[in-house]
Amino acid sequence: MGGLPENAVLHPPHGVQFATHAKLKVDDYYHNGARRRLRLHEKGGKYDMPVHHLLEQILDEYIVVAGLRSGQPLFQSLNSLGTAVTGRALNLNV
Repeated sequence: MGGLPENAVLHPPHGVQFATHAKLKVDDYYHNGARRRLRLHEKGGKYDMPVHHLLEQILDEYIVVAGLRSGQPLFQSLNSLGTAVTGRALNLNV
C-alpha cells in the first residue's frame, strides 16, 4: 500500500493495548491546534494522546492512499491480494 512499511502503522504506541488500537476510527485521529491527536477508547474512559510528527506523516499518507473516510475503521484488513483495504476493522485475533 503506497510503499509504507507495514509495521509503521500496525504497532500500537507504548502502553496502548492492541484491542484499543484496532478499534480506532478515522475520526479518532484529529487536529487539535497545530498537532494531531488520537482519541483512545479504553476501559477507563477516553484519552487523547498527542501524535509524534513522524507518525502524523505516516497516518496522513496512509489515510489518503487507502481512501479512508469519516466513520470507517482507521486500521482495516486487506483484501486477499493485499492491494486494498476492505472497510472491516482489523481482527483482534491476529
